[in-house]
Amino acid sequence: MNAERPDARGPGQGPADFAQLRERLPGINDHLLAGRLQELTAVDVVTEAVNPGPSPRTFYALTPCGNAILILLAALTVWAQDHFPASGAPAQGGPPPSH
Repeated sequence: MNAERPDARGPGQGPADFAQLRERLPGINDHLLAGRLQELTAVDVVTEAVNPGPSPRTFYALTPCGNAILILLAALTVWAQDHFPASGAPAQGGPPPSH
């Protein structure tokens, strides 16, 4: 087993506004990110809070359910690193990729 654990803090680093999330998730466009945030909020994986003020900002954070998912994703990442090296080929003795 790979002793090095992935850094699961990416999106789950704490409350972040839309721009901060966009920076943490390169390659995702604004429309897709907004849609995913709505979906994740609807199923209680993400919570949103509006900071009132002269220029109100919405902050997003993981719920306890969202944090639990990060634990699972970290374990899945370790499994993938152990079974599929950076080359993308299966590790020695691993199953061939299914297509």
